[in-house]
Amino acid sequence: MAKVRWSPEAYERLKTIKEFIGKDSPQASRKIVKGLLERVDTISQFPRIGKSAFSSVHPDLRVMIWKNYKIYYEYKQQDDIIEIWGIWDSRSMLPKF
Repeated sequence: MAKVRWSPEAYERLKTIKEFIGKDSPQASRKIVKGLLERVDTISQFPRIGKSAFSSVHPDLRVMIWKNYKIYYEYKQQDDIIEIWGIWDSRSMLPKF
């Protein structure tokens, strides 16, 4: 099982998701966070389970989709580490530039 390391941004995103959903339903909030953490655990057991996210730009970046969420991660095989880079609610709109 690979060791999991969270980027500060990914950890903050998980907290934000928990707090946002928790405003309406603490029970749903716990369920979503538990589900996301279970997916991260699955990734640590099977690091290549997700599909390549940006194969031409960053071939090691992968994504696992669960419900409406995308977990972006990188498997650093030489160190046997999963780096969680972000969690994105796919219902969210990207900011306009």
